[in-house]
Amino acid sequence: MGKELSPLAIVLILALFGLLGTPIYLNYNASIELPHLTHMHQAPNGHLFILLGDELYEYDQGLNHYRIIDLNTLGAHSRIGDFAFFSNGDLLIRQGVNNSTLVSNTQRYARMKNTTPDTANNNDQGLMRCQLDNHACSPFGNPPLNLNDTFHLNIDWDTDRVFLTDSSRHALKVYTTDGTLLTKTDTQLKFPNQLLFNDDRLYVANTNRHELSVYTLTDGHLTKDTERSFKTDKTAFTSNNFPASLLVTEEEIWVINYTPSMANGEVIRFSHEGDPIDKLETPQDADLFSMASTDNQVLISDYHNSKIYRYSLQGELLGEFKNGPLFQRIAEYQQARDSHYFWMKFFIGLFVVALLGGMVIGLRQSLAGYSPPPKPSLAEQDFDPHSPDIVWIEVLPKIKRMKSISIGMPIFLILGIGFVIFQINAEVPLKLVLMLASLIPVLTLSFIMFHKLSTQKIGINNDQLILSVGKDKYSAGCGKSIYYSANFIGVNNLTIMLRTNQPIFAENQLVEHLYPLLKQATSISTEQMMWTRFRSNPRMTLLWIASLTFMLAAMFGTEFGWF
Repeated sequence: MGKELSPLAIVLILALFGLLGTPIYLNYNASIELPHLTHMHQAPNGHLFILLGDELYEYDQGLNHYRIIDLNTLGAHSRIGDFAFFSNGDLLIRQGVNNSTLVSNTQRYARMKNTTPDTANNNDQGLMRCQLDNHACSPFGNPPLNLNDTFHLNIDWDTDRVFLTDSSRHALKVYTTDGTLLTKTDTQLKFPNQLLFNDDRLYVANTNRHELSVYTLTDGHLTKDTERSFKTDKTAFTSNNFPASLLVTEEEIWVINYTPSMANGEVIRFSHEGDPIDKLETPQDADLFSMASTDNQVLISDYHNSKIYRYSLQGELLGEFKNGPLFQRIAEYQQARDSHYFWMKFFIGLFVVALLGGMVIGLRQSLAGYSPPPKPSLAEQDFDPHSPDIVWIEVLPKIKRMKSISIGMPIFLILGIGFVIFQINAEVPLKLVLMLASLIPVLTLSFIMFHKLSTQKIGINNDQLILSVGKDKYSAGCGKSIYYSANFIGVNNLTIMLRTNQPIFAENQLVEHLYPLLKQATSISTEQMMWTRFRSNPRMTLLWIASLTFMLAAMFGTEFGWF
């Protein structure tokens, strides 16, 4: 077959793919490091603050741009956690760099409970209370809290008590104004997220419990109000069932319910009694993150698309909010993000071309000097498949049963797509349709393959080998017109599978009847056999390639936003 690769050739090949893979990795990391719109909160003076990366954009009560606060001047890095304001306007925010470890990253990825300490080793890192006018910060708590994963904050301006959800530790905590822990609870909480203190009640988005949990604070202790707490997933308006963001108005409670991947949030309006009212109309592919209310409207940030939508208090979409230099900065980040995506796709294309080119070169080398099996003579084709002299070897019964199982694969998938469309009132995202649709041709071709596998037979008549697939497809030959590889055997232009990791035919029958004929047959490599199968049935091969290409395009396209 081909020559063995030299160590230098192996090094050069690895270097080539490393050079192509490195810019993909670097551009991907650079794109996800670019800031997105996240939290929005009001200060006691009625001003609205919007967080974008390490900058806070302040708007006055009329939603006119007021100023930009560079959080780096406070030593704060906002990539983790929330912010809130005390009654005198001081800002509570996390300061310092997050030093992730292998353990913490593994716990976060596996959605395990965070077991690392929640306090800092020094006074320069952790939650800080900062005066915005003179940039002076002091630790909140002694030692200061150093939450290294998602957390949310809310402050009661009447008492300056600080309410905090520590999501990865499944805990709800209450602190005094100087950072002294007043009380906490982790009972019936699982990944709690946003919280709001309103009218002497504490509302918590209890995400993995699929509930809006309501608490009262009495004599320094948290008590769950089971009558006012309600499940957010029991509504006909959405199939999303992971609440993470909320907003409380005088008449209603708005909740953003997410998918299990914490994306594609949908806002459901509830009454204070927990009765669902309606689902907000949102732009296509919106990825809602945070909500903030003003005197006469509600603003909702879109994380993925870096937009802010305006809604009336009755839930009517009023348009986009685009005031001030915030959106000039968003446009700059989006331009940089698009550039990183372009180069990432470009090098992915080069990587695929190099990979396919290497496969073609390898295939050509493996086929060097190979000629396909000779065409059969009339005498070799002339036989009676119903002759009693033929000894037939059929596939094992368990292989035949695969036919009845595989026939349901495309049917169940099509029914599944119909069920999804019915469940969410035909509002199916294009990404979901493409992902599901890409599986239909693959499963259909799999059924065809299993069907052929279950109907194939091997016949022996003296020194003649007869292969059969289906009812009327036969091929017979002897001597050099028979060819075989590790897992396949063929006669003329018909090949069948002999074995996979599981036996297909009874081995004792193969040993007795088939293997003696292989002494005069032609042995070929696996690559040569695959090339022969392609030449004998190019349409099926091209269908497989087209189906797999469609599936991969759907996967990458939905991931990188090509569709």
